[in-house]
Amino acid sequence: MKSGNTELEETQKLQLQFDKRGGLLPLAVQETQTGQLLMLA
Repeated sequence: MKSGNTELEETQKLQLQFDKRGGLLPLAVQETQTGQLLMLA
């Protein structure tokens, strides 16, 4: 799947790629009912 300039991979298995960003992954936490963004890390 491609969204804008970002390629997204749809799969049932989570495959985190820590090596691409020096061992760190961006994270967003969002409230499901309101859609409010609670945290970016």
